[in-house]
Amino acid sequence: MKKKILISAGAVLVLLVASAIWFVQVYGPNFNIYLVPPSTKKYGKIALQFIDQNGLYTNSAEWKEAKTAAESNLASAKSYDEVLGILNGYIKHAGGKHSYITTSSQQASNAAAPVIMPTYRVQDDVLILTVPEFVGTQDEAKQYMGILSRAISDEKYSGIIVDLSGNQGGDMSPMIVGLSQTLPDGILFTYVDKHANATDVTLKDGSIDAGGFDLKSPASGKKTDVPIALITNEKTGSSGEMTLLCFRGLPNTRTFGQDTAGYATVNKTFYLYDGASIQITCANVKARTGEPFGEDPIAPDVQTKDAYKDALAWIKQQLDARG
Repeated sequence: MKKKILISAGAVLVLLVASAIWFVQVYGPNFNIYLVPPSTKKYGKIALQFIDQNGLYTNSAEWKEAKTAAESNLASAKSYDEVLGILNGYIKHAGGKHSYITTSSQQASNAAAPVIMPTYRVQDDVLILTVPEFVGTQDEAKQYMGILSRAISDEKYSGIIVDLSGNQGGDMSPMIVGLSQTLPDGILFTYVDKHANATDVTLKDGSIDAGGFDLKSPASGKKTDVPIALITNEKTGSSGEMTLLCFRGLPNTRTFGQDTAGYATVNKTFYLYDGASIQITCANVKARTGEPFGEDPIAPDVQTKDAYKDALAWIKQQLDARG
């Protein structure tokens, strides 16, 4: 009897191990988990499947034709790098201009680049916040957020300028959370995918539910009653544009400068076995006003080559009108 029990237990253990191996082989690539390095063919299949499943435009006839061509070219690929080169030629058919592939070496180079932190100053009773792009660690994200948050909390001013010119994106969380005192709680904007599914991104108690780093502003209280001018230019893109859209439709705001870059879309990231990453656009954005945004540039309220001068003048005008 004891022997039969041991045999049965062993059979169950073998079955569990076999099931675990099967699960990892089938579903592990979704979490970048592999028992053995994938073949070049498997590597390409996994990458193309992710693009096909998530791309904003993969329901189009253009993508179906591009996918067939990609599959044909991938069949003869001899290396991971060759796979990435092939897919780079097709990914924009699936996700649009905001979609791209980053190799492991490019990732390492990006990680080594210094993080540019926000700066601030007070001029003519106006707090001027320079909000740059952000790619960094969790600790650096907290530092970035903290600079903005403390400036808004601690400085003395009657108006605010948020300078997003040159902000090409990255993680929007430290930008938006750092500026959260100047925004009302509630829906900031909405993601809309290819199936018309809508997902609201909301601000509540100094944090947002938008992925990226999990951050919470240490500041309490709101500064939503002061006039806020935002500055943009042709390099304001991606998360820079998403930060801009957080202020869309608010009565105390106005935008100055030049049209943005036109990357107000949502990207989903997938990491491959060798550390390369796929950034595929999976949704467009709808502002709180109901306006849709995506690959078209966002025009400022005031087109100007002297955005600071005009922004300061507008804030002064608002303050004078209040008496």
